[in-house]
Amino acid sequence: MMLWLFLMTLFCFTVLAFQHLRLLRQVRRIYCDLFEVNKGDFNQRIRLQTRYRTVAQLVKECNIFINKFQANMEHMNYLDKSRRQLTANMSHDLKTPLTSLLGYVQAIREDPSLTEEERQTFLKITHQKGQKLQSLLNDFFDLAKLESEDSLFDFKKTDVVRVIKELIAGLYQDLKKANMEPVLEIPETPVMVWADRKSVERILSNLLSNGIDYGKHGGVLGVSINKEVKLTWVEVWDRGRGINQEDLPYIFNRLYTGEHSRNKNFQGNGIGLTISKRLIEKHNGSINVESHPFERTSFSFSLPSAKQ
Repeated sequence: MMLWLFLMTLFCFTVLAFQHLRLLRQVRRIYCDLFEVNKGDFNQRIRLQTRYRTVAQLVKECNIFINKFQANMEHMNYLDKSRRQLTANMSHDLKTPLTSLLGYVQAIREDPSLTEEERQTFLKITHQKGQKLQSLLNDFFDLAKLESEDSLFDFKKTDVVRVIKELIAGLYQDLKKANMEPVLEIPETPVMVWADRKSVERILSNLLSNGIDYGKHGGVLGVSINKEVKLTWVEVWDRGRGINQEDLPYIFNRLYTGEHSRNKNFQGNGIGLTISKRLIEKHNGSINVESHPFERTSFSFSLPSAKQ
């Protein structure tokens, strides 16, 4: 009887010792994998098959934590890269107009041969260049806020027809100066979208101004609306010089400066196209561009439809 108890005790002890050692090896394996992650290998995952439910749950939670940590690190790296790019872009894009502005200021201050009329002309030019610099700075900071997710949106029912009419009315002098006629293919009744009104105004203002700047040779600036059940599509088009086909895939990239790109920084419409795309994405919409020079160049974007 005593021998049997001894053998049973020895057997249980052996089984427990074996399981303890196996569990210890698995814990050591988890530790080694986590140590690799701690050294900076964020692609490392714990790949451990175990029949211990508690260990399996621990492995699962560790991998979830690593996934979240990797995503956060990638997002931080993206923000850091964006900040560095923003600084480089600002330095590059402000240099030329600022130098020009300072040149006019210096001429006004130091050139005694200038007539009063010439001084007033230079002052007017200086004021215009200062406004453009201010607009460019605002664009850069707005884009930085969008990419850092610091922007706040007030989503509510917004009548996109009313926004279009108000913006076209405000651009009357610009259209007249460019010898362009507005063509509005929009309903007389309201078309409601679920959106932040200021964002919609910014998107349309950027696209309309862009159309005037680059479509003036076509003499027409058009806007149309196509309302669907879930989405409302707005199209802004012109018959200007258009965009090279090789430039189209990069048109919304603020770093791209193709010869005919509509996203040239100071010379064109600032970084308006980039900002427009970011704002549309914040509304879970999309934007498309097509271009056939001197026939039709169009930007169409979608916003979530709202009940009338």
